[in-house]
Amino acid sequence: MKQMIAWSLCLLVLVGISGCEKSRRLKTEYVEGVVTLDGLPISNVTLTFIPSGTAGESANGYSDEKGGYKLSSINGDAEKGALEGEYKITLTKVEVTEYKEGDPKAPKDSQGRPYYVTQKELIPKVYTNASTTPLTYTVVKGKQTHNIELLSKP
Repeated sequence: MKQMIAWSLCLLVLVGISGCEKSRRLKTEYVEGVVTLDGLPISNVTLTFIPSGTAGESANGYSDEKGGYKLSSINGDAEKGALEGEYKITLTKVEVTEYKEGDPKAPKDSQGRPYYVTQKELIPKVYTNASTTPLTYTVVKGKQTHNIELLSKP
């Protein structure tokens, strides 16, 4: 009987300790801004902040109809920012066009077969790849705004 009480107390202590465990979310710093192309806000852009030095994980955002974005990290809370550190920034905005079967405007492959769905990147290519992007940012402690100004011909 004493052993059963001892085991029950141990189990109760273990359950209590596990209930006190802190959240596993990482501490992020709030980052927001506006994305513009040739001075005009651009919507529906996917942004990726890729660690280039001291940062530990990438952060992502998506621009709204006014070009505004808020970053989120995989192990942080949604729209609460990125980990401190240095990042390279890539952006992408894809326009998808669908063609109906038999549409003479549908582009064709090398064998003359039509494509019924095409994609076109609307962001200048230099900004879409981590090895070519000139865009960088260092996330520091505290709330911060980082506007991203793109040029059609960088």
